[in-house]
Amino acid sequence: MANRNAKMFDLKVTSAYRQVFGRVELNCISLIAETMVLNDLLYRENTF
Repeated sequence: MANRNAKMFDLKVTSAYRQVFGRVELNCISLIAETMVLNDLLYRENTF
């Protein structure tokens, strides 16, 4: 029984971990994408 509880706890911890890091990763990706778009717009405005 204790072993099963430990497994459940591990699953809960890893899923929480994944949720947090998944969000962080998504935020980083969207930030990078926004930065690239902004740089692109600035570059175009400066060239024309």
